[in-house]
Amino acid sequence: MLRNLTSDTGGPISQLFWKLLFGALSIGSIGVLLAVYYAFSQGMALMWQAFTPVTVLLLFPALLFLRQYAFYSPVGSKPGR
Repeated sequence: MLRNLTSDTGGPISQLFWKLLFGALSIGSIGVLLAVYYAFSQGMALMWQAFTPVTVLLLFPALLFLRQYAFYSPVGSKPGR
């Protein structure tokens, strides 16, 4: 039973991992946007500033999907049950 909970069934350990990953990526994305805003407000025009907001915007749909999977998927259920 313990092996089933921690394997590919999406058990509690898996759900906790995805929740922590979602939190870390969300906080990191917000941090990157704040850093870019600060750099623009200070008049620093670096090349990476053009790419970081685009990267965060591309990650946004993935973050929404990850949120749905981590918080709203049933724990331990298999298809067909």
